[in-house]
Amino acid sequence: MEDDDNDSDDEEDSGTAEAMEVLSRTRWDAELPVVKAARAKLYAPLRLSPPDTAANTIKAGNGASAKKQQTDEHESYASLVDSAGY
Repeated sequence: MEDDDNDSDDEEDSGTAEAMEVLSRTRWDAELPVVKAARAKLYAPLRLSPPDTAANTIKAGNGASAKKQQTDEHESYASLVDSAGY
């Protein structure tokens, strides 16, 4: 049983080391395709599943909804500034 725990720890250490390697070698201010490719390399070693890209895409019918969210953000910031007394 103890060997199973050690194997799990070794896999975790290996995944963490691989993720750290990607994180440290990637120029995160590079072109978007380069950054996205590096980000994609992080999912497996960190035991994460990639997000559903369709859920992250704003569809043509949701444009107004996205604009409303931006407006709400600015209203809440104005509210914050107002409540802080500035």
